[in-house]
Amino acid sequence: MANIIVVSPSLSTEAGDSGDLIVFRSGAISGASVIGGAGADSLEMVAPTTSANGIDVSLKGGADLATVSSVAFSGASFALGAGGDTLALTGTDGVINTILGGAGSDVIQLHTGSEFSAVKLGAGADLISGVGNISADTGFIGLGAGAD
Repeated sequence: MANIIVVSPSLSTEAGDSGDLIVFRSGAISGASVIGGAGADSLEMVAPTTSANGIDVSLKGGADLATVSSVAFSGASFALGAGGDTLALTGTDGVINTILGGAGSDVIQLHTGSEFSAVKLGAGADLISGVGNISADTGFIGLGAGAD
């Protein structure tokens, strides 16, 4: 297991296969791309008033956990790979283009300020929940096979 702290914007970070912790510090989020490994990775983007323009997060296998709070998005994408993944968006602002769920029972938690264009979930018993002011640009939510 590796602990990765991203401190510069526009970097591509790739995790290993042993379940890694990837933490973004203030100012290091814009233009970043993250590729998770086969293990159960944890991703933390908890940076007050930080702009996150054009980020791309692709988590692969394993039961991954992505926690995003107090981040202003523009053109962000999250792809959750195979495994029972959790994506928690709390106090975010701006537009997330897509949230893609992979195979497995995924949990998507949208909280005040979340705005998205599309959510597409894969096979498994997936759950989408929302609290507060949430909006959908195009309003597409696709549920995959399983008891969603």
